[in-house]
Order: sequence, then C-alpha cells, then structure tokens
Amino acid sequence: MAKNLILFDFNNLAHRCIHQRGLGCGADQRSWDLLAYMIFTIMYDFVIQCTEQFEPGDTVDVVLALDSKDGYWRRDLYPPYKADRAEKRAADGIDWPRAYAEFDRLTDAVGGFTPWKVVRASKCEADDVIYTLSQLHQTEHPDSVVIIHSGDSDYLQLVSDSVLLYSPMQKEFVDFPHICSLSGGKVLCESAAEYLEYAVITGQGGKDNVYNIKTPTDWDTSTGKRKPGCGVAAARKMMASMEGLEACLRNNGLWENYERNRQLIDMRELPSRYMRDISDAYRGMKAGQCDMDGLLSVYVWPSVLIEKESYAATLDFLAFGESGEDAGRPENAGISAVHGELSDDPAFFL
Repeated sequence: MAKNLILFDFNNLAHRCIHQRGLGCGADQRSWDLLAYMIFTIMYDFVIQCTEQFEPGDTVDVVLALDSKDGYWRRDLYPPYKADRAEKRAADGIDWPRAYAEFDRLTDAVGGFTPWKVVRASKCEADDVIYTLSQLHQTEHPDSVVIIHSGDSDYLQLVSDSVLLYSPMQKEFVDFPHICSLSGGKVLCESAAEYLEYAVITGQGGKDNVYNIKTPTDWDTSTGKRKPGCGVAAARKMMASMEGLEACLRNNGLWENYERNRQLIDMRELPSRYMRDISDAYRGMKAGQCDMDGLLSVYVWPSVLIEKESYAATLDFLAFGESGEDAGRPENAGISAVHGELSDDPAFFL
C-alpha cells in the first residue's frame, strides 16, 4: 500500500474561481459562501477522481499550498518580480482584501475540520511548497504518486513518471511531449527539461514580470520603451548553437541574465533554508479525523449538510485507510436541500 500525495495550488484555484460569473465580487455573504463551496467541492471531486491513479488500499495525503503573507524571497532577489500584480488587481473590480479574508476563512476551516493539511511558509510561494513536498514525498515514499492540481505552467518542470500535473483549464493530466505556450508562440517540448530551458531564456513571456535574458534587470519601464525581444525562435536558436548553450550565452553577454532567470524560475534553486521551513511545517502537522459538524458550523452548505456522513467517511477512508461503505462521491452532492432555492453546485456557476 502506498501513501500518495495530492498538492493543490490553492491561490491558483481560488483566483480562477473568483472570476467565474462575478462570484465573491459583492457584499452579499452568500456569494462568498458559494465561492468557498465551489472551491471546496472542486478539490473534493478532484481527490475522488485521483483515486483512479492509485492502487486498492492506498491512502492519500492532501495539502493546500499557500503563498506567504510577508513577501517572497524572489522579490528580495529581483525587485521587479510580480511588481505589476497590484496594478492589475486594482483594475479588475474585485474586493481583494475581502477575498483574501474569505480564502483564509476557508483554509482555516479545511485545515481545522478535515484530514487535509494547509501549508504556508514565510517568504515562500505555493510553488515552493509544492516543489519541496513533491521532492520530500518521493524520497520518503518512492512507490507513491504525487499529483499537482494547478493551471500554472511553472509546474511543467516537475512532471515525471511519479509526479503528475493536472491542468484544470485543459481538464486533463499533462504529459510530454507537450505543446507549451511561451513568448513568441507555442513550442513542442519533448521533456520537462526542454520546457525549463525555454522558460528561463524567454522569461516565460514576461510571466510574473520576469524579463527575458536580453533585458537587463534595471530596465527603465517608465520610458515606455519596448524591451528587447527574445522569444521562442531566439531561444531555439540559442539552444541549438553548435558551441553549446552556455558558451553561446557567455559569448553574447547573456549568461548573467540567464543565471538570474534560472534562480527565479528553476524550482531547484529554492534556498535550502526555505526547504527546511516548509518540510518542518509539513512534518509538524498531523491529519485529524474529519469533523463535518465543525466545517458546517462555519459554512451553510445544504448539499454537504444532507450528505455530511458520506463526506466524512470518504475523507477519513482516503486519509487513513479505514473501512467504510460510503467511500466515494456522495450521490446527492451539489443538490440544494431546499426546493426552489438556488443550487450551490459549482457546475451551476461554471
């Protein structure tokens, strides 16, 4: 029997859900509770779906990976990192302080009343948590499967025989060869390592405000001048250079910027002290029995209420391997218990 691991990039999922038909944009608490229900049931359904990847008798540890609240080590290293996020959010009409308070409310409830664990570490992002725990789990449980749920292309670099990446946008597990979207278009990558090289050279097309390797760190954005281009075609040419990639970059004065980007994008560059912090936080947690009454004291979710015993039996069975006839998806989940009321099924809003 293997102990498998499912890792949710919680902020990625929550941000995707909050943009679905305006949920959570108003002052109405029911709107925020429906958003929380959507997030919870997407995670629950995915955990059930993942059992198809496991062997009979396997158990699963479920982790919600969160971003730090006190900044990121990458921004300390590279000030432009995600510096444009605040401006973009200010223009989208969402009450983000309220949103983050509601996200905390949900993760506190999930961490307090289900066997799932919520992991956050100072100065670290969710991808740092996910990278660290995926490596730790493979070392301690070599026969297990690690499954990552995220629409973030950063995780493509982790894909292997034992680390699976599920894309909620594509609604499928991603495997190589894979057509990857990067600066300047799409490219067929034969492996995770090849994808990572393209990502480092192009700066992932400016994702997270990481510049391509032809753009200096101190580029003056206030002038409005366009940054030097370095997309897929240029990266392909560099990678195919007869003199080798490193020699090509050094001879063209680009090696320092390449190393800058590698520190920001290659997850293996995570400083060891942060890996220790994440590992210690995770190891210090013990999964507790599911307490659906506790969860439902925080949220009024009619469809969960009428199936709470089934939810609890399923979550405990998957976490601890205890026997239970109810293991599996509750038959009536997503159906409102009050006739004529608005259904709180996430499928209604998607």
